[in-house]
Amino acid sequence: MINPVEIIFGVFKQFVPLLLILVAIKVAVILFREWSKPKQFRTTGFPDTIELNPPDRQTVSSSKPKSVSLASPSTPAEKLPYEQCKPLTATEAVFYYRLVKALPECIILPQVQLSRFIKIKNAPWYKKAGQSYALQNRIAQQSVDYLVCLKDFTIVAAVELDDKSHGNPKVKQLDNKKEESLRAAGIELIRWHAESMPTVEIIYKRFSTS
Repeated sequence: MINPVEIIFGVFKQFVPLLLILVAIKVAVILFREWSKPKQFRTTGFPDTIELNPPDRQTVSSSKPKSVSLASPSTPAEKLPYEQCKPLTATEAVFYYRLVKALPECIILPQVQLSRFIKIKNAPWYKKAGQSYALQNRIAQQSVDYLVCLKDFTIVAAVELDDKSHGNPKVKQLDNKKEESLRAAGIELIRWHAESMPTVEIIYKRFSTS
């Protein structure tokens, strides 16, 4: 008697090699189609090129670099917009040499801040009343055109060479404030006008009568 199971098994056994061949062909066709596509359309998860030792790359930031404050102590000299200028104008220089010639026994210091030769009296009540800062601030931004001193730097007088700007009410107010501060310190203030600059002889006579 013929066993049907053996018949089916025999038929299946003959078709197994054929099925394996068909599967292998299908896989080969899929791989061929995949690798025949352009590189950017391949579905592989690997990059086209792999660098074993990629060089260091600087990341470009989209934000603007912070500007360095010019007031910073670490600001290099080449970034600071400074240039030298003469401390005296041509008119001030002419008058300076007239003072030097008229007063050879004196030292003439131009453009001196009041805070360099005026100080607050050593009175405790100034500090207690909180007036020290106000008194110092009063003279902090003021200066005299010339300071006449003896050889030991004892102050003889302060000299101002006024121009047209001193007719301005605000400038007059500052001039009065300066004069009051000098008077309080016992320093005489002598004013001359640049338009009628005194001669050497007039300067000498003025200081001789002081």
